[in-house]
Amino acid sequence: MFVFSPEEDRVYALVNPSLEPRSSENETDDEGCLSIQGVTVPVERVTAVRLEGRDENGAEVAYDLEGMAARIAQHEYDHLDGKLMLDRTSPEARRAAMAALRPRLVLR
Repeated sequence: MFVFSPEEDRVYALVNPSLEPRSSENETDDEGCLSIQGVTVPVERVTAVRLEGRDENGAEVAYDLEGMAARIAQHEYDHLDGKLMLDRTSPEARRAAMAALRPRLVLR
């Protein structure tokens, strides 16, 4: 299950979701994540998806999403498969993100 709000006045809740690309067009943009705060990396994603599942009341729902909403849905769906944005970026961006996350020794 995941919940996301790509628009200020709309919240999506999906139980047992499935996600299918609706576009062959990809776009690369920087992504951040609440699980890895302070780090952004470029991630390539399809620009449109169909998201199906059940809502918080058990009713079947389907959403055709584009742009930022599609990107957010893919990002959250990845978490269900144990994937982070670091798994979808370039090796160079991953190394830079990991270096930023490593604790640094501070001598005083």
